[in-house]
Amino acid sequence: MREIDSKTRTLQLVMTERCNLKCRYCFETNKRNRDLPVRVALEKVEKYLCIDDDFDGLLIDFFGGEPLLRFDEIRQIVDFVHSRQWPKKHHFNVGTNLTLLDDQMKAWLASHRGCLTISTSLDGTKRAHDYNRWSSYDDVVKHVPFLLENWPSQPVKMTIGADMLGEVAQGIIEIIEMGLLVEANVVFEDVWGSGEARRQRLRTFARQLDRLVEYFTDRPDLDPPRLVSLGIADLESNRPRPDAKWCGTGDYMVAVDVDGAEYPCHRFTPYGSNNAEETHKTQGVATVQSECATCPVVGICPSCHAYNWEVTGDMYKRVGYHCDFMRLQFHATARLQYNRNRDAIARLARGELEHAADPASLAHLRRVMKGIATVQEKVPIPLL
Repeated sequence: MREIDSKTRTLQLVMTERCNLKCRYCFETNKRNRDLPVRVALEKVEKYLCIDDDFDGLLIDFFGGEPLLRFDEIRQIVDFVHSRQWPKKHHFNVGTNLTLLDDQMKAWLASHRGCLTISTSLDGTKRAHDYNRWSSYDDVVKHVPFLLENWPSQPVKMTIGADMLGEVAQGIIEIIEMGLLVEANVVFEDVWGSGEARRQRLRTFARQLDRLVEYFTDRPDLDPPRLVSLGIADLESNRPRPDAKWCGTGDYMVAVDVDGAEYPCHRFTPYGSNNAEETHKTQGVATVQSECATCPVVGICPSCHAYNWEVTGDMYKRVGYHCDFMRLQFHATARLQYNRNRDAIARLARGELEHAADPASLAHLRRVMKGIATVQEKVPIPLL
């Protein structure tokens, strides 16, 4: 999906709850055979293209389930938008698993690449992807040339669960060597185990991060994924706040479910949140112990507000199931940043850059150095 700025609202249209895959980590556990009526979708699109607010653009994000199950309806909505002049700019995104893509769809999507983006998932190696995503690897990678031809700067999403940690580094490397960009993240859910089983997973993940640090150190021309490139240079400008949000949920993002109801994002919908609102009423909420409130890197640490709410009843009360894995990522980021900036840091220490360097670059280098020091001094390394 294209980069979202503060002047663009995202409208997520849950086109269907149906999906042709059964991915192991899918949080949409309440999917039913239900679709969003086109009439309702058009009403919502018109509403947010015409509403008088602080946004001058609208990203219309076709979501699911698997939205290509309703390809004809997507075309109908796009044609409707293109049939009129609107007060706001617009762009489309289709978040698809790619397995239903055929030549007719490809031709239409490619013809609209100026106003439409495809986003998809690829979980690295064939072994990991097939394990996670219902043996769909071959049906996805055959479309990689199509993606590269039309959206070469669009990263694929790689989701990291507890069972395929040993495949992480090789998976990222394979994706990059296909010519794709990749964004990878560990899941937020309580899947990481306890005791020795958890420590074994942490050891495995640490080895994978070590390999990625080495790989990207040796290839300084490549942009590393956020997994080993967290924004430690921005720690000073991202100090923890109790009301801070990691994403645009409820701010520039709104989701419309198949009933036409609006939510802060798709994961707040009943089908996306395991009917959390009803569960809160009947069973209460969980008490979760987390060190996030006092963590020095919480301001740049990913969090899912909907999952926080699903578990604790409070979107700002972070769950910490994945914290140890994030700590390892911060230390990997610090090592990679040091390796890539080693010569400049040494020259700065000798006083050679004070007048020779561009002031903005020098200021950035100082922020990187401060971020490295903060991680090394204040972020504890998990017990492995």
